[in-house]
Amino acid sequence: MKRDAAAAGWNGTYRVCARVLVAGACGCCLWARSGAAAASENGGFSSFPAGAQSVASGFLPPPGATEFYGYLLYYSANSFRDGAGHPTSPGLKVDVFAQAPRVVHTWNLSLGGVNISSGAVAESDYIKVKTGTQQDDDTALDLYGVEPFDLTASIGNWHFLSGTLFYIPGAPYNRNALANGTTHYAALAQQFDVTWLPTPRIEISINPDVEFNMRNKATGYRSGDQFGFTWGAGYRPFASDLRWQFGLNGFYDYQFTDDRIHGAVAPDDGFRLKKSAIGPQAVFWFSPAAALIVKEQTEMDVRNGPKGELYWVEFAFPL
Repeated sequence: MKRDAAAAGWNGTYRVCARVLVAGACGCCLWARSGAAAASENGGFSSFPAGAQSVASGFLPPPGATEFYGYLLYYSANSFRDGAGHPTSPGLKVDVFAQAPRVVHTWNLSLGGVNISSGAVAESDYIKVKTGTQQDDDTALDLYGVEPFDLTASIGNWHFLSGTLFYIPGAPYNRNALANGTTHYAALAQQFDVTWLPTPRIEISINPDVEFNMRNKATGYRSGDQFGFTWGAGYRPFASDLRWQFGLNGFYDYQFTDDRIHGAVAPDDGFRLKKSAIGPQAVFWFSPAAALIVKEQTEMDVRNGPKGELYWVEFAFPL
């Protein structure tokens, strides 16, 4: 079990989220939500951010330490895909800018080698939607996220994390607007993270999660529950300078229950969202507890959602 980051060296790096739509760190929701169609709701990702947790996802601060995580995302989409993957809504253009600060503290309490952490996050978004002759934009505090108990443990070069997250809606929702910067529904997510560091120069991280969504009271729409799988693989090519890390990252997002409108199954076989993405990522480690991540993800095989590119800038440092 890692108890001191300095003693653990580069293999003891904290978790740095490379999450919405998205957002995570564990609690961010960064994604495109356009009123051009109504899928999950409006074809969005889950509140737990697909694609965010691709670097050192099995780590959190050591006992007694507090870490700040910042997530910045730009998402751009030029098409909406139906259930067969065909483009619809000609002239659609969606741009989303999202940011989410997150703080996590690990308590001075260990149970059988398992550490306990708690954290919180808040996300705000700017979204601009254009479809045909219509255009709209909105800026809003999207949600608050609370993670009361994150459990972490290490066995050799394997590092594990499991935690529950609660998402609370922020700003009001305008059911008549083309663009809404908030999802306006609560959600519960459970994440399971693993980071494998076979050598000081190689890292492989995965972040599976499942999310259960509540109903949007403003519309009567209940987005289906979703499974997400974010992954990242990195290599430090310079033996004389292990601060640099380069690799690939991506995600798979699959909705396994139907969307429902006032209790009835949504059209198009429940309007279930599916998408995957892949792209490069680069990490610079200022220290074992501070890092900057830059990465891109190109979406593919999209069903019932917007298809576009995600550009992330993420950072972490101790408080």
